[in-house]
Amino acid sequence: MRKNYCLIFSGVFSVLFSSSFLLANAQELEVENNQQSITQTEGTEETEGTPSTEVAPTDEAAPTVTNLIVSPQFHLNHNSSGGGFDGFTSVEGFIPLDQTPGRNVTYFNGRVNLDNDANLGSNVIFGHRVYVLESGRIYGGYVAWDVRDTGSETFHQLGVGFESLGDNWDWRVNGYLPIGDTRRGDSSDGPQITGVNFQDNALLLDVLDFRDFQAALGGIDAEVGTKLAEFDNGGELRAFGGAYYLDGEGTDGAIGGRLRLEVNPVDYLTLGAGVQSDEIFGTNILLQARLSFPSSGVRNRSDESASNSLYTRVADPIARNHAIVIDHQVAGGLQTGIVAVDPATGNAYVIRHVDPTSGNAANAGTAEAPVDTVANAVPLANSGDIVYVQAGNAGGGFTIPDGVQVLSIGPVQTVTTQFGDAQLPLSGSGSLPTIDSGNIILGNNTTLSGFSITNAPGNAISGTDITNVTIEENQIDGALGAGVALENVGGTVQIENNQLNNSVFDTGIFVTTGGNVVQQLVIVGNVITGNAEQGILVRATDSAQVTTTIQNNTATGNNIADPAKTGIEVEANNTASGNLCLDLNGNTSDTGYLLTLFPDGQFQVVGQVELSANNTGTVSLADISGTTEFSNVTSCS
Repeated sequence: MRKNYCLIFSGVFSVLFSSSFLLANAQELEVENNQQSITQTEGTEETEGTPSTEVAPTDEAAPTVTNLIVSPQFHLNHNSSGGGFDGFTSVEGFIPLDQTPGRNVTYFNGRVNLDNDANLGSNVIFGHRVYVLESGRIYGGYVAWDVRDTGSETFHQLGVGFESLGDNWDWRVNGYLPIGDTRRGDSSDGPQITGVNFQDNALLLDVLDFRDFQAALGGIDAEVGTKLAEFDNGGELRAFGGAYYLDGEGTDGAIGGRLRLEVNPVDYLTLGAGVQSDEIFGTNILLQARLSFPSSGVRNRSDESASNSLYTRVADPIARNHAIVIDHQVAGGLQTGIVAVDPATGNAYVIRHVDPTSGNAANAGTAEAPVDTVANAVPLANSGDIVYVQAGNAGGGFTIPDGVQVLSIGPVQTVTTQFGDAQLPLSGSGSLPTIDSGNIILGNNTTLSGFSITNAPGNAISGTDITNVTIEENQIDGALGAGVALENVGGTVQIENNQLNNSVFDTGIFVTTGGNVVQQLVIVGNVITGNAEQGILVRATDSAQVTTTIQNNTATGNNIADPAKTGIEVEANNTASGNLCLDLNGNTSDTGYLLTLFPDGQFQVVGQVELSANNTGTVSLADISGTTEFSNVTSCS
């Protein structure tokens, strides 16, 4: 559509300009020839039968236009808001660059615009106007460069126009061509997930994706006006009517109509009111006020006012859109049922459903046909899948396959999708499904979250010689062995926000790492009570490289089987090639803390001198190495 209005304007402008230019030059040439003829016959006696060469004046009241010169003139304008622009105030200067008195003027017209939101704009215009005495009309053309700052974007536009001004009627055509990047998106929050649902084994998203755009619209406008009244003081009332066409990226283009009145109650004041309507911006009321200094831009050589001459209009301000028209557009909308994708793998999420209340062992594990226990769901799962469990008795123990997450509706469960994080439906209910009298064995890259694990016949949760596990938001009670027991688990190990109570013969959390394992161990926010041994026991052996963060845990009432032990113990029983770095901070232990450095061990402690101040309970350091010592560091790097 942009090409269409450019072609339309080019054709209309070319025809109007060429025909009017030829007419104006023909009339000027005729005037020059007549004046030359008059000059040749001056002082010669007219003979009988010889036709007179005197040119009768067309307006007896008109002054001698060759005595009229154009001087600089300045205007203070205000325009109300209209279709595609805010109201703005502007300062304008009309400066003649070259002129033939009473005949033509080449001018510069500059404006600075300040809209209602304090955003700046400007217009730079160069034009030429010619007064044709024989026809009593002024013809002109101009080129313009327009700039508008919307507050978030800056747009540029080329403008051209042609006009004809007369004593009784006027007409003009203006064209506008935005250049550069004419459509730009405002900042936005991006797609918003508004709904999450299950269908079969898929996770479906409802996504609201609105983005605001600003588009600079170009086009053409044309109008014809006539003088309705003339006042005794020389003021005038004129009426104008015309049509315009707007188009730009993101629109289908629109034709509109405009009517306006313009009155000069006094020679230095112009007031205007109008109405325009189109399918893009609807109907808008247009108001304008202009103060001019001096009141007229044309004077006699004797510096007297020449306000009664048509030639004074050669300094009139240009009637055009001085603000680039901006269409505020909204793209996008609500899309429903989009399959959620894991951006880390590029694969769609697959959810295996477990409902202990309504499920059946023979079901397919879909949202519509869940299985009854976790043990019946995990054989259906592949790496990357999620086993999602409703409240109830979810069966006995199970082994989590590599790459599988086993999550319940109890905690808030979120997954990362192509549109951001999405909370799984029903999660955050606080209802933890129960795993009774069974052991849970972790695989590589696995997660266990949101279960009540009771009466495990051994270690409740365990993993050996694997990598990357997460254990969070679980309640573990009455295990015969440890609540959590991990051996030689590498990579990132997160044990967070669990409750571990009443292990009959062992610790709440036990992590031992040896061999060549590199481990990032995070034990944070756990509540550990009533266990036979320590609340937390961490041990690094051999050449293991272990970085351990133990923060904000509460260990009370532990060490029932051996009151001589402490609530939280960390041991560096490694070799010279191994290392243990510990950040112990914000914990509470009613039986204190013990950090033990065995022979040849490497043990770094963050903020060693502040340990007792940063934790509740006594921190003891036992250096039985004989060859090395604790190393105080500011951080584990």
